[in-house]
Amino acid sequence: MLRNLYYYFNRIAEKAQNLIAPKPIGPPPPLDNKNPSHEVPPSVPTEEVPIVPSNPPKIRPPKKVRYTTAYKKNVTAALELPVTKEHLTQLKKDPDALFNICKDNLKEHASLRVDIYFYLLIAIYNTQLPLKQGDTILQHGRGRKTSERQTVTHACHSNLFPTLIHPASDAKESIFANTHFMDTMNATVELPAFVNQLDMILEGKIKYPSELRKRGLEILQNVANGKYDPIEGFQLFLKKTHQVLESLEYENVKSKNKSYLSRTSGVSKQIKLQLLNIVKNGTFFCEKKEDLNTYFQLLLRLNPSEIAECRKNPEWQKKIYSEKMEIIKKEILETKSRVPHKIQSRVM
Repeated sequence: MLRNLYYYFNRIAEKAQNLIAPKPIGPPPPLDNKNPSHEVPPSVPTEEVPIVPSNPPKIRPPKKVRYTTAYKKNVTAALELPVTKEHLTQLKKDPDALFNICKDNLKEHASLRVDIYFYLLIAIYNTQLPLKQGDTILQHGRGRKTSERQTVTHACHSNLFPTLIHPASDAKESIFANTHFMDTMNATVELPAFVNQLDMILEGKIKYPSELRKRGLEILQNVANGKYDPIEGFQLFLKKTHQVLESLEYENVKSKNKSYLSRTSGVSKQIKLQLLNIVKNGTFFCEKKEDLNTYFQLLLRLNPSEIAECRKNPEWQKKIYSEKMEIIKKEILETKSRVPHKIQSRVM
């Protein structure tokens, strides 16, 4: 009986051992002369190979964020249409009526484009700074939509160069960051969405700028290098703007399918012709030499006695213009913005 109990307990012990470390099934492995004790050699660590999916997800660059303010904040000279949202909703279906109420704003929009460019020439004159167009990160003014979220108006930048940066700088911030002039460069005029289509043609894109913007930046760089003074640079810019606007009308005659006037945008060709004429009138109101002198005297803030002196003596005029430009340049570079510096100097 004791022998049977001994046998029974041995069987239980073997089963328990097999649960902890089960015996291998099959014939024993062949003897290894290099390792006669059959000890398992330590595993050699190997470098892990990352598993690359067959269709890796596309990594999109971070979306550029634009800081905007409402027109009622009155940060700078931005213009809102003098109509209510309810009235704009009604005008959405009537492009002719919408165009009629925006004519004054449209002319001011064209005038501001050349005004700001002239002050920009003064600000960078003889600074020897290399210039590059940066992304637009600031916008004073917002367009409006109907209650059904349909776009009626856009906040259109009047300036061709809302952000100018130093291409060799690591920070890539605007050279006018933290100044009120940066706000002026990013002022907008509220206009119908179809007007912005013409602006996009005049401006192009950052990577693919239009002829006007490329020539405008080239003139700015020459003025910054001291090759031209602001007066000469402005006249060259007016000349290029005139060529571009004339070519838009010529394209309509030459290619009726691809011209700006023939593109479908929900408005008639007649409205687009009026639009071009208003832009030309707002841009070239000072094209004649006598009008151009009056324009410079207005923007340089000459008083009546200084204007009288300029008419008598051209050499005295050059001296007064130079002195006034230095005063305005100092104001541009030293007058601080009300917008937080971290907004204006954001990396683009």
